[in-house]
Amino acid sequence: MAYGYMPGVCTAPMIAEIIQAEFNLDYHSGHVRKLLKQAGFSVQKPKRQLAKADPEKQHR
Repeated sequence: MAYGYMPGVCTAPMIAEIIQAEFNLDYHSGHVRKLLKQAGFSVQKPKRQLAKADPEKQHR
């Protein structure tokens, strides 16, 4: 949040910008992804749901 990003949403380009701001190091976003994978992090994709849809139909 300190860098103007929404909490809970994190991308490699965002992390690369934060690394640049904090440590004055330039990392390509692809390399950031590789570092995160080595550290045990994995890619997470949000599930999309329509706000006004019938919950039972969404479950099916």
